[in-house]
Amino acid sequence: AHFGGGVIGALATCEAFWMGTALGLQEPLLLDVFQNSNARSYETELRFPRFILPRTFQSGAAIQTGYKDLKLITDLEHRLGMDLPLATTVRKYWEAAMDRLGGQADFSRMYQFVNGKRDLTTLAARLGRRRGPRSR
Repeated sequence: AHFGGGVIGALATCEAFWMGTALGLQEPLLLDVFQNSNARSYETELRFPRFILPRTFQSGAAIQTGYKDLKLITDLEHRLGMDLPLATTVRKYWEAAMDRLGGQADFSRMYQFVNGKRDLTTLAARLGRRRGPRSR
């Protein structure tokens, strides 16, 4: 279950990069800002500079590995009668990514999944919302 926190952090970092680039900021600048702030993480130290920004997407971990841990967390949540909305939402996000990219796809490809309005609209529908992100 420890990896579950990493999966959530990875998704948050992907979304932050997507938002920053949508605002016109360059990925290397975003990485520098994150690395020199409280946003510093495994994602900004390793995964983004080595596998995502160079577009190699070969970190050696599969999307299904992250999903396995999210499933353990949310299954335990259910058995204990708890409500963990963040874990549940991220699990649904991961399920949508596995549907689109395949469970064997490299974990770093989550950035490609997040980096598209169509994918976010699909996710919003899966989560029960009627609309995706606002268009400009």
